[in-house]
Amino acid sequence: MENSSHGEIITWRTHHMENSSHGELFMWRTHRMENSSRGELITWRTHHMENSSYGELITWRTHHMENSSGELIVWRTHHVENSSHGELITWRTLHVENSSRGELITWRTLHVENSSPGELFMWRTHRMENSSRGELITWRTHRMENSSRGELITWRTHHMENSSRGELITWRTHHMENSSYGELITWRTQVENSSYGELITWRTHHMENSSRGELITWRTHHLENSSCGELITWRTHHVENSSHGELITWRTHHLENSSPGELIMWLNQNVENSSPGELIMWLNQNVENSSHGELIT
Repeated sequence: MENSSHGEIITWRTHHMENSSHGELFMWRTHRMENSSRGELITWRTHHMENSSYGELITWRTHHMENSSGELIVWRTHHVENSSHGELITWRTLHVENSSRGELITWRTLHVENSSPGELFMWRTHRMENSSRGELITWRTHRMENSSRGELITWRTHHMENSSRGELITWRTHHMENSSYGELITWRTQVENSSYGELITWRTHHMENSSRGELITWRTHHLENSSCGELITWRTHHVENSSHGELITWRTHHLENSSPGELIMWLNQNVENSSPGELIMWLNQNVENSSHGELIT
């Protein structure tokens, strides 16, 4: 034990094993504590194992703590049969000083059978000082069978100081069977040069009737020169009846010179009866000189 090689401590405390309330299991296995290589800590606390409420499992595995090649896993749950208040946390990292290969995973859920409110949080990053290859994923959902209030957020970025190849994706939906209040947002950009920026937003309510559907897409390259800018918006209500359909498209190249700008708008109500259909197109080149302006209705 002075060198603490192959040291093992196991502690089990419990009261009233039939009801298995206040049960506590503490286990510590380690080899060569001075170097703290292959250290493992497991803790399990639970009350009322039949209902398995307030269960907590903590596992800590690490190699060479000075280099902090470590792994931490925490699992907390209440009422495992209903699996309410379940929480799983995993942290893996190598070389915390350089914080390369850091990974954090958190999963919280209530009532897994109904899977309300589930939350998954994942963070992977390499070399936090340069913050290259950072990835953040968050997933929140309530009642997966009905899949109401589902939210997925993904953030990927390389070299945050230069903030190149940043990507943010957000997905929110309520009641996927009816697929009401769905929202998808994607943002890709290289911020300093702001080249290849892309923003996509999708909002819809009641996809079966597909009322209040909205799709917005913005793609641009080199925002300083603002070349190849494209904005697309689609709004529609009740696609089966296709009433109040609205399509707006804006395409432009080189906004500073604003050549060749193109705006297309389509308003249509009741396409099956095709009344009152309206098409508006605006083509304009060289707005500063306002030459070649054309309006078609």
